[in-house]
Amino acid sequence: MTAQGYDLYAPASSQLVAHDRGIWESFDQTVTDVNEQAVGKIGAVPLIMVGRSQGAVRAAQSASSLDSAIGAILVALAPKPETCPNLDTPTYIIGGQKDRVEFIDAMRSFTAYQESRGVPLRFDLLPNMGHRYPDDFSSRIQTAVEWIQENQ
Repeated sequence: MTAQGYDLYAPASSQLVAHDRGIWESFDQTVTDVNEQAVGKIGAVPLIMVGRSQGAVRAAQSASSLDSAIGAILVALAPKPETCPNLDTPTYIIGGQKDRVEFIDAMRSFTAYQESRGVPLRFDLLPNMGHRYPDDFSSRIQTAVEWIQENQ
């Protein structure tokens, strides 16, 4: 994707709760994780931050604090507006109707907040998806990237 003028960036958490499962509990540690994993990326090319669940919240927060971020793709969750008040880049949210009600409500709340601020946001709520990546994620990520580019 760098050849197209941007990088998709989905940082991994070092805050492990199991041998193969990271969480994003500490925002300070998230900043450290993002900076360590993005050596040579931040500032080199525009970034589109990507994350799922709590990683989506951290992707949005990172996008709001990185000058090189041109957008965010959030899957299965969105931040509370007060935890991410400065996200001004286009944001594409993918949620599932079979997810927990409080997660759907969070995505709807963030959508309304961003729209009230005039920030470009698209929210796709998929009928057969729960709290996971959609089965057709490859095509959806391409759609999201194209939408972000069109709405910069």
